[in-house]
Amino acid sequence: MKLVLIADTFPPLRSSGAVQLRDLARAFVRQGHEVTVLLPAAEIAGYWAEEPFDGARVMRLKAPATKDIGYVRRTLGEWRMPYAMRRALGQSPLAGARWDGVIWYSPSIFHAPLVRTLKARSRCKSYLIIRDIFPEWAVDLGLMRKGLPYRFFKWIARQQYEAADIIGVQTPGNTGYFQHWQQEKPRRVLGSRPIDFGRFA
Repeated sequence: MKLVLIADTFPPLRSSGAVQLRDLARAFVRQGHEVTVLLPAAEIAGYWAEEPFDGARVMRLKAPATKDIGYVRRTLGEWRMPYAMRRALGQSPLAGARWDGVIWYSPSIFHAPLVRTLKARSRCKSYLIIRDIFPEWAVDLGLMRKGLPYRFFKWIARQQYEAADIIGVQTPGNTGYFQHWQQEKPRRVLGSRPIDFGRFA
């Protein structure tokens, strides 16, 4: 299958998310899938930069900076990110590409506009991998109150849930959070299970 993986972290970064995405891309390639990884990149000069990675095709797309900057600038950058990536993708060799499945990783919670575009273009399903439920965990830790910023991030998170046909959670206990979401449409939430690409059919 032709799969596109969307994330905001990947090697050479060494964060836990980058390592997970690296391992996921390698696993897809070993299974015989044709893998494309789409990443935002503030540092590139043009709209896009392509590089090979262990059998996968990595496409870095021009987007605002979202790392190592202030809270407000990061939020604005992440909000603009999927639209900038979509524009840059249109200037790249993948402008007319079609895929059999769209997979994306959260955080970031802002990828939904790009995911919806790729789903509609390819007429395929999507799989969201969630590491943690934001902004809920920030409230639980006392880092955020349920004010205007919380409602904004909650709305953004809802957009990404709506864009997903399947949600995979890394913490099985989080499956209960999505019970209402599952009842609205015939969707699936999977807790710590391998991705089954037969579900994309």
